[in-house]
Amino acid sequence: MMKTNIAITLTALIASAPMLATAHERMPIPTPLHSSTFTPQWEMPEQCKDPLAEKYIAGLQSGKYTLANIPSDDTIPSNKQYWLTFDDSGKNVVECKDGDIKNSPANYCWKELSDSPSVIGIVAMGKTDHAPHFHAEHECYYIASGKTETLADGQMMSIEKGQYFYINDYAIHNIPNLNKEDLTIFYWYPGIANWSKFKYYWKDDVKNHMPAEAAFDKVDEIRKAAWGFGPYGTVDMK
Repeated sequence: MMKTNIAITLTALIASAPMLATAHERMPIPTPLHSSTFTPQWEMPEQCKDPLAEKYIAGLQSGKYTLANIPSDDTIPSNKQYWLTFDDSGKNVVECKDGDIKNSPANYCWKELSDSPSVIGIVAMGKTDHAPHFHAEHECYYIASGKTETLADGQMMSIEKGQYFYINDYAIHNIPNLNKEDLTIFYWYPGIANWSKFKYYWKDDVKNHMPAEAAFDKVDEIRKAAWGFGPYGTVDMK
């Protein structure tokens, strides 16, 4: 298994999708919340209501959709309508057959399901860390399988199969898989299309912006208190 920790919730996709780099470089760095102000719950939050996302979730719940057969719609290019992962080098994107992490050197696979009218996707991951990050778009999770902890309301809180989680816009989020059991996260950005226009911020992106750095430092403190983890990139979860 590759030792490199892999970032979740679309972090990996940045390696395989174009970004509007020049325009983004001119954008001022926003000041994030150090966590979502919401917590995991058993009912879908009102902010997460989305017809297509709800259809996918119903299919996952009923067994109609599995990792092997969950389909992308025609807003996703044909060359991306399958599960992806990284190769042994951690630099090249390759196919992850059937979304089975046994077929992933990175222990992490993802699939894009829709790009409009809402960006929708799904992630399957083994035991691995996740890079804290934020973006201007609000985001929702549904846990399709597994159990772990996630950054919520200023602390690490348990989240498990069947639960939903709403993440405010500009809120740092962090959801490593702490267990050997596979974790499957269905994610969507309600009412927000065109993932290529999104801008993600990691700790390295906010250097010399003291309020944003302080928010990421707070996340490091929360991770340390909850799990004994150091900053992202320093933890070997093999």
